[in-house]
Amino acid sequence: MKPQLVIKFLFALASGTLMGYLVHLSHLKWNGLGREAFLSYQTSQFDRFMAKPDSGVGLIIVSTIFVLGLGALYEGTANAGAKLIDHFSQKIDSPETSEKF
Repeated sequence: MKPQLVIKFLFALASGTLMGYLVHLSHLKWNGLGREAFLSYQTSQFDRFMAKPDSGVGLIIVSTIFVLGLGALYEGTANAGAKLIDHFSQKIDSPETSEKF
């Protein structure tokens, strides 16, 4: 299997695990604070962001920049990881290291 595919799979797995962990921590926080605190927070969030929505064009621009940034971060990390795996696999497969084992 290509190193780039392996590192992309591992990075996607790590990202999913991290996201699941953050959601779990949020559930623990609100479970500890109680129902009233959660509903109060949700009401304040609604009043701040939903009651006075931003313009549609601004939302599209910000969303596009955000998605492109996440894509660039993902691809950059995956490519850097693939290069590291390729670099270390070449060192392991080189004749000098195979003689040591």
